[in-house]
Amino acid sequence: MSLKNADLLILKEKKVLIVEDDNSTIEVMSDILKDDVKELFLARNALEGLEIYEDQNPDIVVTDIEMGEMNGLEMARALKEIKHDLPIIIITAYNNQEYLELAEKIKVDHYIKKPVEYNKFLNALIDAAKSTL
Repeated sequence: MSLKNADLLILKEKKVLIVEDDNSTIEVMSDILKDDVKELFLARNALEGLEIYEDQNPDIVVTDIEMGEMNGLEMARALKEIKHDLPIIIITAYNNQEYLELAEKIKVDHYIKKPVEYNKFLNALIDAAKSTL
């Protein structure tokens, strides 16, 4: 998929929540997105992510899987119970078939393995943004 100005404009209208416990990863993702989305929210764990979702109602959620007391897939399941068509993008360093199968069962929109390629990530966000139209 090639990126077009119209695609990038769609992102400008969206609120995005990133849930990630790794400081360097969240900083990179924040730097990539801060100027390309309407609002950007950052959470350091899944419980904080759920709180921010309830307070801010973002349009798209991007989350890691492994994050302490609640993992990203558990959070994704809880979010899908609140809003079944919420676009969720999983980003993980784990190459675990069980995680992939659970992500499919929960109906996450994209499952991206780290290290994340910029264009793949941006295309997943644009696809998620389009699904909210």
